Amino acid sequence: MKRGLLIILIMILMASIASAEIVINGPENSVYNLGDNVDINGYVWQNESFDGFINTKIVCSNIEYPVKLFNINIPKDQQLNIPEDVGLPEIIIPPDLEGNCSIVVELLRGVDVFDSGKSDQFEVVKRLDAAFEIENENVQLGDKIKFQASLLKVNGGDVEGTANIYFKYDNSKYLISAVEIKNGKINFEYDSAGLKPGSYVVDVYAKDNSGNEFMFEDAIMFNIVNNLVVSANLNKERYKPGEVVRVSGTVDNAVNENVNVEISLGDLKETTKVVNGQFSKEFILPKDVKSGDNKLKIKVSDNFGNVGTETLELEVLAQPTKIDNVLNLDVFQPEDVLEVTPMLFDQAGDELSMSVLVEILNTKEDEVFSKTVKSNQKLIYRIPKYAMPGMWVLRTSVNDDVVQESVLTIASLQKVSAEIENNVLEIKNLGNTKVKDNFEIVAKGSKDTFKINKRKTLYPNSSIVLNLENELPSDVYDITVRLPNNEQEFFQDVQITNGKPIKSLNKFYVLLILLFILFILYMMFSNKKEKPKRTIPQTHKKKLMNVRKTLDEHKQKEHERIKTIKDFKETILQEIKKTEKKAEEALRSKKGEVKPTSEENNDFANMFG
Repeated sequence: MKRGLLIILIMILMASIASAEIVINGPENSVYNLGDNVDINGYVWQNESFDGFINTKIVCSNIEYPVKLFNINIPKDQQLNIPEDVGLPEIIIPPDLEGNCSIVVELLRGVDVFDSGKSDQFEVVKRLDAAFEIENENVQLGDKIKFQASLLKVNGGDVEGTANIYFKYDNSKYLISAVEIKNGKINFEYDSAGLKPGSYVVDVYAKDNSGNEFMFEDAIMFNIVNNLVVSANLNKERYKPGEVVRVSGTVDNAVNENVNVEISLGDLKETTKVVNGQFSKEFILPKDVKSGDNKLKIKVSDNFGNVGTETLELEVLAQPTKIDNVLNLDVFQPEDVLEVTPMLFDQAGDELSMSVLVEILNTKEDEVFSKTVKSNQKLIYRIPKYAMPGMWVLRTSVNDDVVQESVLTIASLQKVSAEIENNVLEIKNLGNTKVKDNFEIVAKGSKDTFKINKRKTLYPNSSIVLNLENELPSDVYDITVRLPNNEQEFFQDVQITNGKPIKSLNKFYVLLILLFILFILYMMFSNKKEKPKRTIPQTHKKKLMNVRKTLDEHKQKEHERIKTIKDFKETILQEIKKTEKKAEEALRSKKGEVKPTSEENNDFANMFG
């Protein structure tokens, strides 16, 4: 009972005390930047009239920032709406506030807080929002780097302030420029000349006039490229040394028209300019250019450091230019082996494989050998056994355009052999020069020794052939054949079975002997008739001297006649031997044996007129 009364008394007491109500709605946004205006609304109600102060402040993390304090009079039981009836000032977030905040409105009597109201909590930040757009991510060296940025506050308001532009390259960061942010926009241009080719990243540090700031890292990425795109071609595919080559092409990505073109082929360098994105150049191939596929290099460049390259394949036809005849010897003997390698070289001095005509000419320039072989391969040729001594010519050629002649010195070889087979002696010249000599054959038999002399000129591969049965009587002989250069061949126990017969003189020989005797008699009688009578005057010395002189002259004449007779005798004896031999051969010819040669017939004809 008592408790109930106590409660009633408290309620009556409280009803008799003055009461007030402050309601704050808002703000509209949950996040604000420095310098932003925070809008709130609400009302103030008092159950009795109030005359005091209204205080507005921003409270952030126990930090209070007063906005405005002013006098207010609230009639009893009247509601004053905020901001229509209560003239609150604009609430602008000051610098250096950051974090979770709220707006507090207080009614003050003196320094005492009579009542207060608090807005919803909101966040104060310094960050900014931005959108970036670059005009070209691949910027040609020397061209402009261009990008745009739209910078906004967190609630979408335009930013007014400045921005620092940084380029990051190869782990280094460089301040490039400071620009103005106007109406929330940045329009940035930068000349790339002087930058290194490669990948770049842009950082943008933006700060507005209220103190909001933000570092936009990796906001933009771009590449500085220094490559020029070259497209080139040749006027044809294959060229001969010394021909005209025309190169033409186009160049893309050039920043300006100041583009140089350098064309190189080995040590050859040619230059030209790009005009309206195109170039053309003619040049003459060196005569010693390498054959086969050659790389024609084209390089274009400008004054910014942009470079472009192109490589074309240029085929050069090999031109045989030089032949070197590689010989195994300098001087050759008959039957030596000649080894020759015709080394063929093209215009650049490189070995070339082609067909080469090899010809060998003797001292009379007669062709003794001809063959087509592959170059750079060995050819073997045996010098003929009877090759004429002197300077031979080895000629190698390709299509009669390239000719090389080498001298082959063929040495003189004097070599004579003697062989006896079936009683036939053959003395043969095995050398390559003629031999003029007296060939002596000495045949020593059991009874007699015979000598046979043959003076003759033997040409290479020619022989003296003697049938020993026609030269020697039947017997067993040791035969020595004396050859030139004091050489000799010895044959032992040569059996002559059908030797030269000893025959009586036939009528022909008798006739010759009679002629010889008649000649001698004639000379004797002639000599006697011509002899003067020796009458020696006794009275006169002068006549005697004349007679003696005449006698001396007659003696001289007689001596000459005797010598003539002797020479004639020897000649007759030689002719008798020859005639005897020819007669025997004629006899055998009738029996089907060896016939006399035409030369022997001529000898007979000469003998008998």
